[in-house]
Amino acid sequence: MRAEARIVAESDGLGGTRLTVLRGQSPLLLRRTGPRTGEGVTVHLVGGAAGPLRGDELRLDIEVGPGARLELLSVAAQLALPGRPAPASRLTVTATVAAGGSLRWLPEPLIRDSPGAADRRGRL
Repeated sequence: MRAEARIVAESDGLGGTRLTVLRGQSPLLLRRTGPRTGEGVTVHLVGGAAGPLRGDELRLDIEVGPGARLELLSVAAQLALPGRPAPASRLTVTATVAAGGSLRWLPEPLIRDSPGAADRRGRL
């Protein structure tokens, strides 16, 4: 399975943050949570399907503009399942934070069912 999710947070010009892009494909579903007031925005990553399974290619792109504040959490730990004979599943997270922006990325743990079942990569 191939799936992508993308978040773009920008300053609203009034001291707060707005999400201009919030989209995802199962199993990388994104949900805005928390109060709609205040400076920052909270988003949860929700698993919308079993996985990751061996061979899955998952990508999460995060962009935080100047003056924007984003907190990104996951709802629960991910369980990397062995699935079919294939390369390890891969989740690549790419985050770009502009000067004056703030990102708090607080994922729950990844639990591997077997050695080599999953690979996580991050780029800032």
